[in-house]
Amino acid sequence: MANGPYLYEVYIETRPEQLWETLTNGDLTKQSVGARELNSDWKPDAVVES
Repeated sequence: MANGPYLYEVYIETRPEQLWETLTNGDLTKQSVGARELNSDWKPDAVVES
């Protein structure tokens, strides 16, 4: 396995608007992603940190 950035692909059954709200609202993200808050500028190819 090579060292470097990892790429994950996830399939989520929801409406695009609800997914965006969950990803960008810290309180909803914590409920959905196991008490973690995601940080990013949410631009294409941006890094997402938890």
